[in-house]
Amino acid sequence: MTDVENNEEKQEVALLVFSNDKTEEHLNVLRGLLKMLYHAAFTNQIAIMEAKNKVTGESEVVLVGVRQNGDALDCYPIFKPLAGEEASQYLAPDGKGGYLGDE
Repeated sequence: MTDVENNEEKQEVALLVFSNDKTEEHLNVLRGLLKMLYHAAFTNQIAIMEAKNKVTGESEVVLVGVRQNGDALDCYPIFKPLAGEEASQYLAPDGKGGYLGDE
């Protein structure tokens, strides 16, 4: 049984990690970051914001962490989704030390 199938039976999120560094310590760090993101999402601590970039003056979409502060909400940026042209700059690891599509 695969990890994904096992997690489906338990109704848990599969913590999928794609990396060329297969050391358990490194994979656990990446899984921990992903687990924190999922936890924040499932506990309504993640929101989307159209924020003004101070450098460019442009409005950009960012994912923010949300924390209750009395009657107010504190927000702090955590991720910026990649635009289409930015996404093409990244190559996925092949799990063997190289990258898919790397020439």
